[in-house]
Amino acid sequence: MADATTIKWLYPPNFTGSYDDWPHGKIVGPRRYSLLLTNYSDGTGETEELKVNRSDLKTTDGETPSKLVIEKIQYNIYGMTVRISFNNENEEEIVLQGDGQLDFTDVGGFTPIDHIDDVGGDIVFNTESASSGDSYSIKLDIRAKQ
Repeated sequence: MADATTIKWLYPPNFTGSYDDWPHGKIVGPRRYSLLLTNYSDGTGETEELKVNRSDLKTTDGETPSKLVIEKIQYNIYGMTVRISFNNENEEEIVLQGDGQLDFTDVGGFTPIDHIDDVGGDIVFNTESASSGDSYSIKLDIRAKQ
Protein backbone atom coordinates (compact mmCIF):
# COMPACT_ATOMS: atom_id res chain seq x y z
CA MET A 1 0.00 0.00 0.00
CA ALA A 2 0.94 3.62 -0.11
CA ASP A 3 -0.12 6.84 1.54
CA ALA A 4 -3.16 8.47 -0.06
CA THR A 5 -1.98 11.86 -1.33
CA THR A 6 -3.82 14.50 -3.35
CA ILE A 7 -2.67 17.74 -4.95
CA LYS A 8 -5.30 20.36 -5.71
CA TRP A 9 -4.25 23.46 -7.62
CA LEU A 10 -6.14 26.48 -6.22
CA TYR A 11 -4.57 29.11 -8.48
CA PRO A 12 -4.66 29.38 -11.38
CA PRO A 13 -8.21 27.99 -11.46
CA ASN A 14 -8.67 24.71 -13.36
CA PHE A 15 -4.91 24.17 -13.57
CA THR A 16 -3.83 20.52 -13.46
CA GLY A 17 -0.17 21.07 -12.62
CA SER A 18 1.00 20.96 -16.23
CA TYR A 19 0.53 23.09 -19.33
CA ASP A 20 0.29 20.01 -21.55
CA ASP A 21 -3.49 20.30 -21.65
CA TRP A 22 -3.85 24.04 -20.92
CA PRO A 23 -6.80 25.39 -22.97
CA HIS A 24 -5.19 28.68 -24.04
CA GLY A 25 -3.53 29.23 -27.41
CA LYS A 26 -0.41 30.93 -26.05
CA ILE A 27 1.15 29.12 -23.12
CA VAL A 28 2.01 31.68 -20.47
CA GLY A 29 1.77 31.22 -16.76
CA PRO A 30 0.97 33.40 -13.79
CA ARG A 31 3.61 34.80 -11.52
CA ARG A 32 2.18 32.98 -8.50
CA TYR A 33 0.69 29.54 -7.94
CA SER A 34 -1.29 28.18 -4.99
CA LEU A 35 -1.97 24.54 -4.16
CA LEU A 36 -3.40 22.38 -1.41
CA LEU A 37 -1.64 19.10 -0.60
CA THR A 38 -3.30 16.47 1.57
CA ASN A 39 -2.10 13.11 2.79
CA TYR A 40 -3.65 10.28 4.77
CA SER A 41 -0.96 7.84 5.83
CA ASP A 42 -1.13 4.07 5.98
CA GLY A 43 2.16 4.17 7.91
CA THR A 44 4.52 3.90 4.92
CA GLY A 45 5.15 7.65 4.70
CA GLU A 46 6.67 9.63 1.84
CA THR A 47 10.30 9.75 0.70
CA GLU A 48 11.42 12.39 -1.82
CA GLU A 49 7.82 12.65 -3.01
CA LEU A 50 7.59 15.14 -5.90
CA LYS A 51 4.87 17.71 -5.27
CA VAL A 52 5.70 20.55 -7.67
CA ASN A 53 7.69 19.89 -10.83
CA ARG A 54 9.38 23.17 -11.81
CA SER A 55 9.73 22.15 -15.45
CA ASP A 56 5.93 21.70 -15.75
CA LEU A 57 5.27 25.35 -14.85
CA LYS A 58 5.54 28.48 -16.98
CA THR A 59 6.35 32.08 -16.09
CA THR A 60 4.53 35.12 -17.46
CA ASP A 61 6.84 35.08 -20.49
CA GLY A 62 6.03 31.42 -21.24
CA GLU A 63 9.40 30.04 -20.09
CA THR A 64 10.25 27.43 -17.46
CA PRO A 65 10.91 29.20 -14.14
CA SER A 66 14.57 29.63 -13.23
CA LYS A 67 13.54 28.64 -9.70
CA LEU A 68 10.52 28.35 -7.42
CA VAL A 69 10.11 30.45 -4.30
CA ILE A 70 7.87 29.39 -1.41
CA GLU A 71 6.16 32.53 -0.10
CA LYS A 72 3.63 31.18 2.43
CA ILE A 73 2.70 27.87 4.03
CA GLN A 74 -0.43 27.08 6.03
CA TYR A 75 -0.43 23.63 7.59
CA ASN A 76 -2.33 21.19 9.74
CA ILE A 77 -0.32 18.04 10.50
CA TYR A 78 -1.45 15.18 12.70
CA GLY A 79 1.07 12.70 14.10
CA MET A 80 3.97 12.93 11.66
CA THR A 81 6.66 15.42 10.69
CA VAL A 82 6.78 16.85 7.16
CA ARG A 83 10.03 18.10 5.62
CA ILE A 84 9.70 20.34 2.56
CA SER A 85 12.77 20.82 0.40
CA PHE A 86 14.02 21.32 -3.12
CA ASN A 87 15.53 18.32 -4.91
CA ASN A 88 18.92 19.85 -5.48
CA GLU A 89 22.35 19.50 -3.86
CA ASN A 90 21.79 21.61 -0.74
CA GLU A 91 20.30 20.62 2.58
CA GLU A 92 17.85 23.51 3.00
CA GLU A 93 14.45 22.41 4.24
CA ILE A 94 11.39 23.49 6.15
CA VAL A 95 10.29 21.19 8.97
CA LEU A 96 6.59 21.22 9.87
CA GLN A 97 4.72 19.71 12.85
CA GLY A 98 1.32 20.50 14.32
CA ASP A 99 -0.67 23.48 13.08
CA GLY A 100 0.55 26.85 11.93
CA GLN A 101 1.58 29.14 9.15
CA LEU A 102 4.86 30.49 7.85
CA ASP A 103 5.21 33.70 5.85
CA PHE A 104 8.50 34.20 4.02
CA THR A 105 7.41 37.25 1.99
CA ASP A 106 9.34 39.72 4.18
CA VAL A 107 12.62 37.95 3.31
CA GLY A 108 11.85 37.40 -0.37
CA GLY A 109 10.59 33.84 0.06
CA PHE A 110 12.22 30.48 0.77
CA THR A 111 14.27 29.15 -2.13
CA PRO A 112 17.41 27.12 -2.72
CA ILE A 113 20.53 29.30 -2.42
CA ASP A 114 22.80 27.33 -4.75
CA HIS A 115 20.23 26.68 -7.44
CA ILE A 116 21.60 25.97 -10.92
CA ASP A 117 19.24 26.31 -13.91
CA ASP A 118 17.69 23.02 -15.04
CA VAL A 119 19.13 21.12 -12.06
CA GLY A 120 16.64 20.50 -9.29
CA GLY A 121 14.35 23.17 -7.96
CA ASP A 122 11.31 20.87 -7.74
CA ILE A 123 9.46 20.90 -4.40
CA VAL A 124 9.57 17.54 -2.62
CA PHE A 125 8.16 16.22 0.66
CA ASN A 126 9.55 13.70 3.12
CA THR A 127 7.57 12.49 6.12
CA GLU A 128 9.00 11.10 9.34
CA SER A 129 7.43 8.99 12.06
CA ALA A 130 4.32 8.37 9.97
CA SER A 131 1.85 5.94 11.50
CA SER A 132 -1.38 4.60 10.12
CA GLY A 133 -4.01 7.33 10.39
CA ASP A 134 -1.58 10.27 10.46
CA SER A 135 -2.39 13.07 8.04
CA TYR A 136 -1.46 16.47 6.73
CA SER A 137 -3.11 19.33 4.92
CA ILE A 138 -0.64 21.90 3.57
CA LYS A 139 -1.39 24.99 1.47
CA LEU A 140 1.61 26.31 -0.48
CA ASP A 141 1.81 29.71 -2.11
CA ILE A 142 4.73 29.76 -4.53
CA ARG A 143 6.21 32.23 -6.97
CA ALA A 144 7.82 31.36 -10.29
CA LYS A 145 11.03 33.31 -10.90
CA GLN A 146 11.81 34.32 -14.49
